[in-house]
Amino acid sequence: MKKLFANLLFLLAAPVSAQNTHSSYVDPEFTIKGKLVSVFITDKATTACWTNIGEVKRYAESKLSEAGAIIIKSKSMATSMLNRNTEFALDITLQAQRWEPTGWCYGHMSMNLTKPVIYNTEILIGFASKNSAQKVKRKNFNLEMLDWVDKHLKNYD
Repeated sequence: MKKLFANLLFLLAAPVSAQNTHSSYVDPEFTIKGKLVSVFITDKATTACWTNIGEVKRYAESKLSEAGAIIIKSKSMATSMLNRNTEFALDITLQAQRWEPTGWCYGHMSMNLTKPVIYNTEILIGFASKNSAQKVKRKNFNLEMLDWVDKHLKNYD
């Protein structure tokens, strides 16, 4: 019975992995040129579904720099934003896990470019762009994350 269920899931998951369930918003008036940007990675992936986390961060920083952004290194998004030593934060997140009967990883990717907005005594977060997608991958999300980040960073020029 388990084998039948695993085969059925495989047949159902294959078309899902080829499809892109996603949403995306980028302010059409926005440009990254001359902006102070810090890049943050939120790794919520388990069971080796994402192992090139540092490579994705370096790649995003490099692409932003090529587009004219000024990269600010910071360890904490909250500290960086509240101290105002950066204008924007790019947060790249993957929440994923492996489904053991098949060995496939499934997960949710998001990449948001945010800016703190101070209104009276409140700190609000404004979005210059918001991207998310759900995917199923046979092995892991390593190449998918690099391709996905590249695709969306092109919108920041």
